Amino acid sequence: MATADLREACGFKDKKDLTNALDELQKRMKVVPQEVVYVPKFTYIWTLAEARFPEELKIKMPRDEAVRELARDFLSLNGMTLLGDLSRQFGFYRWESGRANHQLVDEGFAERLATGVYVLADIEAKLTAASVLFI
Repeated sequence: MATADLREACGFKDKKDLTNALDELQKRMKVVPQEVVYVPKFTYIWTLAEARFPEELKIKMPRDEAVRELARDFLSLNGMTLLGDLSRQFGFYRWESGRANHQLVDEGFAERLATGVYVLADIEAKLTAASVLFI
């Protein structure tokens, strides 16, 4: 459904209420944008995650493994994570995020700088490689 159609079907009067609801559903991977339409006006077409990614969502994985892999991707994208970042972004319990980050340290993928503060183990190499691209 299009965003405006969803707002009408759900009975939301205020756009902000629908935006907050969609943000929460996206955070939990319940809905995802399937398409962007520009005519007659800009809108997203929303669908269930299972409809857009059926093969990927067939893969079963224990929660602790999934949390660890999300922590890995989060750290890869950001280079560093601060206390509570991972939990805030994904809605994990802090102990889950901590365990996942500790596992990444044990693997040598990350380094722990302080309580809840982690950095990629090879961040200097990545920064050097990135700086070469901009020279």
